[in-house]
Amino acid sequence: MVSIENSSFLFESPEECLWRATQASDMQVRVGLAREGLSFPEDELRPSTKMLLFRQLYLAAIHEDDLESALMHADEMVASEAMRDTAYHDRSRVLFAMHRLAEAVRDQRAAARRAPVTRRSFHYWCLATLHQHAEDWEAALAAFEKGLRWAKRDRALLEAHRALVGLESGAPVGNLRDVVEGLLSSPNREGYGRYVVGRLYEEVGDHRSAVVHLRAFLHRNASADPAKVLTLRRELARARRFMTRYAS
Repeated sequence: MVSIENSSFLFESPEECLWRATQASDMQVRVGLAREGLSFPEDELRPSTKMLLFRQLYLAAIHEDDLESALMHADEMVASEAMRDTAYHDRSRVLFAMHRLAEAVRDQRAAARRAPVTRRSFHYWCLATLHQHAEDWEAALAAFEKGLRWAKRDRALLEAHRALVGLESGAPVGNLRDVVEGLLSSPNREGYGRYVVGRLYEEVGDHRSAVVHLRAFLHRNASADPAKVLTLRRELARARRFMTRYAS
């Protein structure tokens, strides 16, 4: 550790500050450690470390439901020009929460274009979901097609979610049972997969089956962290409305 007598820094490097921040459960401690890391001279801050330190401030702001500060830190993450798909995706999330949908779509599209091959299906799926919320069915289906070009482990989820958008748009969807069974037997059956299956059953009028899966989705996210709740708040609200109406 650097001596306090010889330096204003309490830790040896920005990376140590980052590591300690990620381990901190107290948000104020996390913020202090992130700011300590960012106070190092610019030539000692790697772009990726700088981005991740700003991300700690972003996550702390979301934890406090301070969306304006979260957006400011997301801007700093993007400006760092490191891990750009993550930076654009995180900014998209907070823009969406602020009801700035067109800007959220713009940033999510930027995330997809900059993503490494292993993350492209995820980012196009997120883009499709934004278009779905906007009821831009054509754009949503186009984004799903792009995501499916890269999908491997998450293919069943994207196929099922694409089928849901098809039903919402009024288009006929064939082999729905195969789509549902494919998702339920995949690694993505829990979490968002339960929501998609529940919504598929809701769309075809099988409310009893929808209740089973939407209840599982709500249970899984009952103690979700604030960043995840920020992303899922429309889905969580819709699932709760459905359960209030149909669950006995």
